[in-house]
Amino acid sequence: MRFKVVIAALAVLFFSTYAFSQSRLDVPKFPDSLPGEYHEGLNEDEWQLYSATFRRLRSPWSLQMADSLINLGHKRNSKKAIIFGWKRRLQYYFNNNEPALVDECQKFRSICEELNNYSQYYFSYYIQIKYLLDYGYSTEVIKTLQEMRIKLSNVHDDAAGEAYYYFLNGRNAHYRTDYPSAILSYYKSFEFKDERLDDDFYAVTALDVAKSYFGMFECEKSVDVLEQALKYKTSPIMEKRREMLFCLNYGYMNKKEEFLRHYTLLKSIQALHNKEDMAMINAFYEAFTTGKFTPSLYERDLIYIKQVKLAYYVNRMLGNSDEALKNLETFEKLHYMNLSNASGGDIEYLDALARNMTLQSQNSEMRAREEAQRNHFMIITLIVLVVMIIAIISFSLIVIIIVRRKNRQLVEANQAKTRFLQNMSHEIRTPMNAIVGFAQLLSLPEDMVSTDEKKEYAAYISQNSNILMMLIDDILDIGDIENKQYNIELADTPVNEICRQALKTVEWRVPGGVKSYFTTEVDDSVMIRTDPRRVNQVLVNYLTNACKHTKEGEIHIHLSTSEIPGKIVFSVTDTGCGIPPEEADKIFERFMKLNAFAQGAGLGLHICRTIAERLGGECKLDTSYTNGARFLFIL
Repeated sequence: MRFKVVIAALAVLFFSTYAFSQSRLDVPKFPDSLPGEYHEGLNEDEWQLYSATFRRLRSPWSLQMADSLINLGHKRNSKKAIIFGWKRRLQYYFNNNEPALVDECQKFRSICEELNNYSQYYFSYYIQIKYLLDYGYSTEVIKTLQEMRIKLSNVHDDAAGEAYYYFLNGRNAHYRTDYPSAILSYYKSFEFKDERLDDDFYAVTALDVAKSYFGMFECEKSVDVLEQALKYKTSPIMEKRREMLFCLNYGYMNKKEEFLRHYTLLKSIQALHNKEDMAMINAFYEAFTTGKFTPSLYERDLIYIKQVKLAYYVNRMLGNSDEALKNLETFEKLHYMNLSNASGGDIEYLDALARNMTLQSQNSEMRAREEAQRNHFMIITLIVLVVMIIAIISFSLIVIIIVRRKNRQLVEANQAKTRFLQNMSHEIRTPMNAIVGFAQLLSLPEDMVSTDEKKEYAAYISQNSNILMMLIDDILDIGDIENKQYNIELADTPVNEICRQALKTVEWRVPGGVKSYFTTEVDDSVMIRTDPRRVNQVLVNYLTNACKHTKEGEIHIHLSTSEIPGKIVFSVTDTGCGIPPEEADKIFERFMKLNAFAQGAGLGLHICRTIAERLGGECKLDTSYTNGARFLFIL
């Protein structure tokens, strides 16, 4: 009984060991070293977790180890451990043909963005597109490449991303057997250099270029590329692939010595290999070393159409022309049969052909659509830029004009204020000196000043006080005008009485020998609705100006209803020095004095014009009068 148990245990142990060894050998689908993969930066225990799962990537145990590595990374705040744990997750889903791989790749990209680690970001695109290509999801490949292109357009100067993008475009074209396009894309990826891309990336890209030339049966070009790829320091798996390509090229080129040299190197490299390629290489080795070809040795690893194709090349190499011709005819029949009937034969070739036609159509439409959108966007952008430039120039010109005008106004206002302050200092000092001086004379003893003299001095003090009061009133009025507190109070008033009152107010200022009088065209009973105080202020200002500038002759105030029909015209006419016609408008401006030596601050006429505007009337100089000055106040 014990003997049977021992035998059973040994049998179980034998089959378990055999099954485990088979599971280890059945993983060549996904290599240990992929383009852009980095191992540095992991602690020893982290690296052990990462590397221990490689030979059992199809087992759920490897997924558990990957999650353990991720958790360890979170615990230690190790970004590298988190990234490499996620990479193992992607490898597990890839090797188990899990559709969830696409979602896992998207999650991995989000993790890379959160950790600000873009060195592995585009690695996920490599895994995703390789999976989609292997299982014929051509439309999804295009969508993924578009997504990648959009991502790159939003990130400037990402050389690693650009290199991956063109590399994956080359892979897509390669799967479609569009070898010329694949070669162009692969070479484009070489133009982008980035420290995040190690030699493995460039080695894989170079091998893919060599494969493309080999697919086009341009074996010499393929060998040239492989020779150039020797400069890249890479993993044993990549070295084995390179030597296999050397052997295949030299086999098809019928170069025995070169083939055997690379075959020896190939056997010395302990790494996984592709069974189909190895079967063809072994067939060439048999032919070169024994001069024989045993098709049955390779049937297990090659589909029938590839067996026939291999037989054609080997028999041609061995000089078996008849056999080679038969093989060629069989191959052509199978090839054309597969084009019409997809059952059996080279299914991979037919799938690639179908994908190629579909993708070419889609790519053409896509390129045309992108070109149209790009042109449309450029036109809109150009129009917007032109409009913006015109708007900016126009706005700048307007601002310049406004600023210049304001500067000119500020300069003029500053000059006017300077003149005003100069005038004010003079105007105030003159009556104040008179008041102080005559007040001192009045304080002298009675025996030194007679009664008549005292009356005369008092009259002078009164006159200068009135002048000072008028000056202060003008300044206050200007302040009220600027603060918008200048009020108008309308009332029914005898119009002739206003004129008589104004003339009486300034009679003390009329120079000796100058006649002043009032005439009217209306009866004393005529009333007008206005503000009598403001009308009186205008007339007093006119009369005061006349008194200051008239040394002989007369000052005449007149009220007319016939000069301008429908309106009342107050006029003050003098026989003084007069005003030049070109200065007719300037004299109504603030602080404006034509005679710097005449009394007055240059505010009176400006106030008159403001009052007239408030009352709905007009103040102006009659430029047709030449014997002096004639001012009009029209209501």
